[in-house]
Amino acid sequence: MFVFSFIYLFIKTKLWRFTHTKEKNLDEREMQVLLNAIKYSYSGFIIITLLIVYAFAVFAHKPIDVLIAVTLLYLAHTLPSVIII
Repeated sequence: MFVFSFIYLFIKTKLWRFTHTKEKNLDEREMQVLLNAIKYSYSGFIIITLLIVYAFAVFAHKPIDVLIAVTLLYLAHTLPSVIII
């Protein structure tokens, strides 16, 4: 599911390339859109991550497993593109 969504939403639309382009290759408008997307997406990412970590610590009483860590990493890389959409 993750691979399909990644390929369909981010590779075909070229949003992955846009959010991972160097600053010198972007014009002023593109830079503003990208910076706003990164600001909002990482603010949301921090909130989601803290909620997951606290939920595991309080309710599950166990550390975060590999699947949750991979999902958070995927979320961190795709959120800027999702905010742009």
